[in-house]
Amino acid sequence: MLNYKKCLTLDNKHFGSCIHLANLLANVGEGQRAAKYFKHAIKIAQEDGGVPKEALVNAYFGLGKTLQQYSDNKEAPVAPLEKVVKELDHTHYKAFTQLGILYLDREEYEKAADCLKQALLLNRGFPLALVSMGNLLFETGHSDEAIRYHKQALTVNEKELQALIGLGNAYYDSQRPQDAVSFYRKALAIDSQLSDVHYNLGNALYLVEDITGAIDHYRAAINLNPKKAESHYNLGNALCVKADYPAAIAAYQAALDIDPRNAPALYNLGNAFYMVNRFEEAIKVYLKALDINESSAECHFNLASAYNDVGDHQRALHHYQRSIELDSSNVDAYICLGGVYENMKLAPEKAER
Repeated sequence: MLNYKKCLTLDNKHFGSCIHLANLLANVGEGQRAAKYFKHAIKIAQEDGGVPKEALVNAYFGLGKTLQQYSDNKEAPVAPLEKVVKELDHTHYKAFTQLGILYLDREEYEKAADCLKQALLLNRGFPLALVSMGNLLFETGHSDEAIRYHKQALTVNEKELQALIGLGNAYYDSQRPQDAVSFYRKALAIDSQLSDVHYNLGNALYLVEDITGAIDHYRAAINLNPKKAESHYNLGNALCVKADYPAAIAAYQAALDIDPRNAPALYNLGNAFYMVNRFEEAIKVYLKALDINESSAECHFNLASAYNDVGDHQRALHHYQRSIELDSSNVDAYICLGGVYENMKLAPEKAER
């Protein structure tokens, strides 16, 4: 890198050194500086008509790819990538692929499909285009077709990480969690630091009733990304299945530290408190959950049960009745309501007046 910098110090219009330095900076994560040198290389080329067309294509493509990876402005990469495919090189399948990925990220699915189809017409065995087409099909609700493209990518490279992840996602979405488990495990064998894959594997393991495995992977996901509320929440659910309610309480509280208005986390936290006879704390969180979603029949029912257990029969009566209003098919609510009337030593007719 120092040699290229030295060349530019001596001659700041040396196109080759500028491009090499830009690529080196991009490879080490210096995206902003890389983009600066790609732009400078393009300026040199525009001022000097002697730069070969292929070199100019590489400069525009490098700029587009760098901006796509490092810029917060999703519009920024479009112009240089379109410059490549519309003006400089209509056969540049890598640029078509990057444009497809860009449009996919922006949820412009028709444009993404057009670009990716063109990339695959130019090179049907390009793994990144195959994976991206699989991701596009998955995002648009065609999981079976997505599986076909991801599998095709694996015939080119059996360790194509994004294809393995894509297959896991598509199989999970197709209600084939055991297959999803297999491909998520293969992905983690290549890169064990993928928090979202640990999370997804935890979900798949939960569905195949490997609760211990699910707990392990939710915890791995949290270690890698402690700010994802869903990981804490799902960990709490898995711990409840194991009847480890104190640990579940801690997991739900961690989820609520991140997302205080997470009604399902509040509701399940209330359930966990209830299971360890911490009724007053259960009541508080059930009430918070109902502040967010008052129409939850289940929450009214469980809140009524907690009130009943602390002897507050009047409030128990109110919430059992509200639960029945919201879900008249809940037989348990009628039974419990009758128990409250008995505890209050009142006839139902008198209590309702």
